[in-house]
Amino acid sequence: MKTLSDLYIDARRVPNVSFSELVFPKPDLAAIEHYAPMMPHLRDACPPLELFTRYKELSCGTVVKPLNWTISQQQAVALKDLARSRSCMPLSTQDCLTAWVLDALGRAGGERLTKITNAASYTNVTAPFVNPIECGNLIYIVPTETIDASNSFAAVAQKIRASLVAAREPKFIEDYMSVASHYMAQAAQKNAQFFWGGEQGVLSVNSHLSLDWNSAHFGSPSHPRFFTTGSSKFYLRVFSANTDSTIFLSFGIPEDILQALHDTLESDLIHDNFPSNIVH
Repeated sequence: MKTLSDLYIDARRVPNVSFSELVFPKPDLAAIEHYAPMMPHLRDACPPLELFTRYKELSCGTVVKPLNWTISQQQAVALKDLARSRSCMPLSTQDCLTAWVLDALGRAGGERLTKITNAASYTNVTAPFVNPIECGNLIYIVPTETIDASNSFAAVAQKIRASLVAAREPKFIEDYMSVASHYMAQAAQKNAQFFWGGEQGVLSVNSHLSLDWNSAHFGSPSHPRFFTTGSSKFYLRVFSANTDSTIFLSFGIPEDILQALHDTLESDLIHDNFPSNIVH
């Protein structure tokens, strides 16, 4: 988008992008067995007619409603700073926001979630197979270790960060993408579609918080707006709000805990001791 914006503003610019095709090596059986559990959306691809049945079975009759929430940048920074002071490793704002949402879900009486997955990018990883100007969406889904009920807020945030740091190792990425390529090719050959229904007990996170949408303004600075649609159960999306300095969170929540979660998040933010009332 940034490249398209630059060309729109000045068509004389030469775009610094690449459209080369990257082919990962064919994975062996051991790699497939190791990485397959990390990519059920690819592994469980099925014929189009089966998708509806799978989604229906996954819902188990649960009605999912969207919950949209905001937190100010100032509050998010305070949350991160306090969590970092109690952590043995650096933490990002997103690590802390995710840990907060997971903690709030538990206090609202929802089902216990034992894993978090993050949609991550390996664009900036230094490796022979990574081209930083590649015109593509270089992402993969990174799972955490199992999260125990006894884990503190800081411990959950650290597990998120540890999973992302480990997943940036070139060997991990190459093996992961080899298996992903294997399943994608298999799905294409069988005319199957990927199953994005999610897993039981998992909070899925797709954050755009680090992206500056205004950098792709197509000649109209401060006017770009980001919009998204749809909500799936325990699928959390995070991005900067369009009109002010707040952070926008959007996710699908079972209807029976929607109000309780709303009240829990609101109570957290208006508490006199925020964020000390959360980070413990």
